[in-house]
Amino acid sequence: MRSFFQINPLTKWSVILILAVLCITVNKKEHWKNPNKVISSDVKGYYGYLPALFINKDLKIKDPKPYYLDGDLKIWFRKDEQGRKYIKFPAGMSVLYAPFFGVAHMTADLWNAPANGYSEPYRFWLIIGSLFYTFLGLIFFSKLLLRHFNDRAAATTILAVYLGTNLFYYAAFDSTFTHSHTFFLFSAFMYGCVRWIDTQKWKYVFLLGITGGLMVAIRHIDIWFLLFIVLYGVLSIKDLKDRFILFWKHKWKVLAGGFLIVLMMAPQILYYLYIFDKPWQYTYDDETFFFTAPHLIDALFSYRNGWLLYSPMMIFAVVGLFFLRKRAPKLFTISVIGLPVYYYVLASWWCWWFVGFGNRAYINMYPLLAFSFAALVSFLYEKYRLAWKGMNLAIIAAIVLNVFQSEQFNLGILHWDSETEAHYWHVFGKSERTQTQDYLLETPYNPAAKKDLDSVIVPIYYTLSKQFFSFDSEIGGPEDFKGERSKRHAFQSDYGLFVPVNNEFAAQIPFEVAPGTTHLYISAWIKGDDQYRIVADATTQAYPFNAISAEVKEVKGEWQKVHMLTPIPTDAKYTNLLFYVWNQNKKPFALDNLEVECRFQTVKMIRKDM
Repeated sequence: MRSFFQINPLTKWSVILILAVLCITVNKKEHWKNPNKVISSDVKGYYGYLPALFINKDLKIKDPKPYYLDGDLKIWFRKDEQGRKYIKFPAGMSVLYAPFFGVAHMTADLWNAPANGYSEPYRFWLIIGSLFYTFLGLIFFSKLLLRHFNDRAAATTILAVYLGTNLFYYAAFDSTFTHSHTFFLFSAFMYGCVRWIDTQKWKYVFLLGITGGLMVAIRHIDIWFLLFIVLYGVLSIKDLKDRFILFWKHKWKVLAGGFLIVLMMAPQILYYLYIFDKPWQYTYDDETFFFTAPHLIDALFSYRNGWLLYSPMMIFAVVGLFFLRKRAPKLFTISVIGLPVYYYVLASWWCWWFVGFGNRAYINMYPLLAFSFAALVSFLYEKYRLAWKGMNLAIIAAIVLNVFQSEQFNLGILHWDSETEAHYWHVFGKSERTQTQDYLLETPYNPAAKKDLDSVIVPIYYTLSKQFFSFDSEIGGPEDFKGERSKRHAFQSDYGLFVPVNNEFAAQIPFEVAPGTTHLYISAWIKGDDQYRIVADATTQAYPFNAISAEVKEVKGEWQKVHMLTPIPTDAKYTNLLFYVWNQNKKPFALDNLEVECRFQTVKMIRKDM
């Protein structure tokens, strides 16, 4: 074991640390126990081929009933004008899922679980498969980096990319999405290309052919990445001519590699032939690219999943492109040509925010961007040691932020496609969902986006009435308040309400509800050393019990302004409701300046690109 760590110990320990963090996180979350996790969202489409083919023997999905499980449709399919049902997502991920699907299917009886493709053993083994591909990705990624940089730069880069970007979220939380799998494929393909160019050995033909083909089979636009074998190490026209001479000299190996790439596409081609009677079909229908109107800035910095806003670590990689030619010249040409083209293409997609944590589509660029990141690390370490130390501190801060925000996203605190500046900063640093946060979201209107119109749906509120309650005058008796009016416990008035110990429900104040009210906004100033819940309830008729943890809006000295915004059932036509404080721990507190607004909510569509 000691001899193992004698060569490149920092890189090896970095790989071990990342695997440990991922395994601990996955084990702690236990997502395989949740029927609504693991095989959800896009994964329903990527994975659907396997149960359709091997369990239900119905690739045409003639009967979707077997896929209605746990109150959810577990497969994502579309229907064309001829009534043909089909899966729009490419089949490449199913190839990677297949071995672990097989293990789950063979062991389902041991779990006492139904062998239906979606029960707990299937979810468990798909997660194990994701960890397996992540491990392979780390191996190839580290080997690649060490061929161009020293142990220190490689280790720093590996830690930064895996723990400091949204790749961490898709390796630890939503690990069955494509991203940790394609990171492995890209890294392995690049390594195979580099080693074949150096040695022309057959084993690297198989490596780059299989991984390159799967890469394209998972996401067809990633065919651009096949350029790596053409442009790696090319810095001049002469270098390019020499590369094609090399291809011609070893043309049978080149043809074999090309054949393997096509072979990996065979499942997709066969599926199209079976469903559509032709080898190719565009299955995304009205989803398209707008190459004349790319969202170049939004894709990077928008609060709606802007790549660099949610993975600021990669700013170092962008800056590092200026140091790449000197530090890793063989990667320079493919980086300065391939990366801008890929960025432009992704920013031109109708759904340029790509739905998820950060702009997840850009994760595919990380294996290549890692070299420019390492180039900056290497440059600063050699030339500006103080700046290098500062960069290390920034890396640590970015990792902490990324891990925390990954957990926020997992808990639903950060939103997957409707994030706004107001919402982002409202929940920044919070580890629990707040009661008012969803009212700050702006939902993209997808039918407009598919026509290159960036429109969002936002809630609009109209105030119907306002009621203000201080305790300067009598508005109820002690038997209602469970407390007493007190000058010593006033906030900004003559009197406040003091509620002594052992009163669980206090400050019961009735208020009028304006006709047409859809939402109540209630705020009050409270002084106390506990967390309180503020409640709206009915006085004379049934009302859905609505107790909201008091969300702090403002702090002045010992006083906190808490508020709530909650919908009310409109069909009951309430004329009066009751406000009170639910003091679960029965601690003493003071209350003052209660304000109730009756609001009417509607929605409005707003153009964001005007």
